[in-house]
Amino acid sequence: MLNGIIFSSDNEAVEVCFDCFSEVGIGLVKQSDFASFIYKLQQDLFDLIIFDSGNLYSDSLKYVKIIRKIKPKTPLIVFSDNTEKVDGGKIYEEGTFHLEQKPLQKNILKEVIKASINSLEKK
Repeated sequence: MLNGIIFSSDNEAVEVCFDCFSEVGIGLVKQSDFASFIYKLQQDLFDLIIFDSGNLYSDSLKYVKIIRKIKPKTPLIVFSDNTEKVDGGKIYEEGTFHLEQKPLQKNILKEVIKASINSLEKK
């Protein structure tokens, strides 16, 4: 079974993700502490990573770089409350699969999850 991990403290975003992952048939692990999230990334295999930058606006690029160093080939989806175009471009330059603005739309997120899994199968 495929599995993913989400870093988020936004209960609404987590609920949408759990629903989408469940509908697609993928397990999901939630972490709301960044240190625990990084530890899980280092210790376990994941097929998909979701990072909710939430209130980390100015540091979100730094956190994305850390995630990419640990899991450079695993598809990464980043959620943001508000991202400037320049910052969004820099996030994509780090190899992010998708950048999604909140509030999340379940139908769009489900398609992004499916596409990220399809990208794994092609590798």
